[in-house]
Amino acid sequence: MLSKKRIGIIITIIGAVIIMVRALFLRSTEYALILQIIGIILFFGGGLLIPDYTDNNKQKESNH
Repeated sequence: MLSKKRIGIIITIIGAVIIMVRALFLRSTEYALILQIIGIILFFGGGLLIPDYTDNNKQKESNH
């Protein structure tokens, strides 16, 4: 099973690819605007899932 962090990384990469495809191949069409909005939402939404800061990790590091 994929962790929350890996899912966030995958979603962020998909969002970045959508933004690049829109910028390179689609200029000013209705679908280009929709793709750009979806890509931005995926890019930043996936970025919110990536950080994995927990108190348990900090405690394990301080014990060593």
